[in-house]
Amino acid sequence: MEKQVIYYRIANLLFELVTPKGISSEELLPNFSLFVVQKKSAWDTVSRIELFFEESSIEINGAKLLSDVSLLWGDRFQFYELDQQYLTKVRAEKKGLCYYMLNAKDFSVAQIFIEKGVREFNMIISWFLMIVFAQVAVFHQSILIHASVVERKGEAYAFLGQSGTGKSTHSNLWINHLKDFALLNDDNPAIQIKTNGKVSVFGTPWSGKIACYRNEERLLKGFVRLKQSDSNRFYQKSNKEALVTVLPSCSGIRWNKDLFSSMVGVLAKIVKHVPIGHLSCLPNREAAVLCFNEINNTNKSI
Repeated sequence: MEKQVIYYRIANLLFELVTPKGISSEELLPNFSLFVVQKKSAWDTVSRIELFFEESSIEINGAKLLSDVSLLWGDRFQFYELDQQYLTKVRAEKKGLCYYMLNAKDFSVAQIFIEKGVREFNMIISWFLMIVFAQVAVFHQSILIHASVVERKGEAYAFLGQSGTGKSTHSNLWINHLKDFALLNDDNPAIQIKTNGKVSVFGTPWSGKIACYRNEERLLKGFVRLKQSDSNRFYQKSNKEALVTVLPSCSGIRWNKDLFSSMVGVLAKIVKHVPIGHLSCLPNREAAVLCFNEINNTNKSI
């Protein structure tokens, strides 16, 4: 079968997706459309992913099950360790059919198998690519993080918290009550430390339920972990507390010591350059104003 190559550049990292020839990149991954590029000779590919629409011959017997817990896929998800690879398996809603992804342990190479007869495969391919990105990024001074991000005038703020905490709600408070703010990403932005020590946040093709797929970069001005409360209170975090505030929101495989150590190393550099706080809050304008003022160490009437 003839093949074609599609290149995606996300947070300055180049990914190579090999697919059967004739497949439209727009139809395959519509949320990636703004990230499609023509490869330049100076750009190195960080991961090569090959897509197959066929059954996999992967043998699971003897593989070590590392996890069968997934908020997204429920009990349809399994993650295995083989001798030199990782295997992700997700059962399709249609009985008897499965999706598979086989990865090198550094995620520089991957194979995705979509069994014939499966429909609605765009979401699973996008999710598989997000898993690859989250692991590969740590070797390039970058992390993928679970957050909602707002921006204005070249600067951005990332709100952290477990699902249902109110990250999107708090972003909307900034957008609705603080002048000129807009949403950059609502679920999985990328954070990258630059050679000059400054930290950037990038929009990505992964933005949860809100279709906000902006291929743009902003200077990161702060992380804030949110907690619902009956009043608004802000606490500055520093040193180890700052690291612990952000770490739970970082995407990464904890079972691989090299990947996890690299992720923590990148994060340790990031938290030295970015203000970090914890906000106990109500869903009101006052919470947004307090948060903005405290993370910027200012006292403005906004």
